[in-house]
Amino acid sequence: MKKGHNRLLLRISIKMDRHLYIPLTFVCDTGACTSLYLSKKAKDTFKLRILKDELDNEYIELRDGKKLAIEDTPYNHDSINIIGLKALAYFELNLKKDHTYDFDNLPIYF
Repeated sequence: MKKGHNRLLLRISIKMDRHLYIPLTFVCDTGACTSLYLSKKAKDTFKLRILKDELDNEYIELRDGKKLAIEDTPYNHDSINIIGLKALAYFELNLKKDHTYDFDNLPIYF
């Protein structure tokens, strides 16, 4: 890790059906412009939750109807999942004065 280059990891469980939740870890990255970047393994695991619009763009729909866009993780980070700026803004990620992070608007998940 580079000095002064910190990463925030977010671990959530995605609901697959009434009784099944699967955990997933994301690197929070304000430099990633899309909502979610999923590794091949994550996309294969969650393929039943991934939808496509009329232009063939992939997304996951939240309970409130919000659609979070999905792209493949960039080739140089192919084994990780990234939550990008649009999803961080939607979930209202805030950096506090004491340099701690907090999510003010996490949904009742996917």
